[in-house]
Amino acid sequence: LSVPGAITGRIEKRGERDAYTSTGRKGEVWELAVQANRLGSPVDASLFVVGPDGKQLGASDDDGPSPDPRLTVSLPADGAYTVIVADVSGKQPGPDAVYRLVLRKPANRFTLKVAPLVN
Repeated sequence: LSVPGAITGRIEKRGERDAYTSTGRKGEVWELAVQANRLGSPVDASLFVVGPDGKQLGASDDDGPSPDPRLTVSLPADGAYTVIVADVSGKQPGPDAVYRLVLRKPANRFTLKVAPLVN
C-alpha cells in the first residue's frame, strides 16, 4: 500500500484479519482510517499498526461517536510496517462486509497570526 493511498477490502470469514504492508521512514507521521460504517457496511472494524520489529505501534477500535477507527502514528524507524484491519463484530460476514482503508501523511498545518489593530 502506497502512502498516500487507499484500498478497498472485504471481510469474508468471521475472525479474519486483512494485513497490508507499507514502507516508511523514521520520523514520518501517518494518518490511517477505516471507512466501513459510513459506507453502510456491517463491519465493526479495528485497526492496528505493527512496526518492522514486530511490535504494535498503535490500535484503534472506534473514533469518538463513529464506530470507524482512525489512528495517527509516528514511525520510529525505517522499514516495512504492517497495517491490519479486523472485524470485531463477531458476526458471520456477508457479501456487504466491505471497508476502505485510507493511509496518508497529515496535511501541512499552518498558523494564522493577525497584527494588532492600529487606530
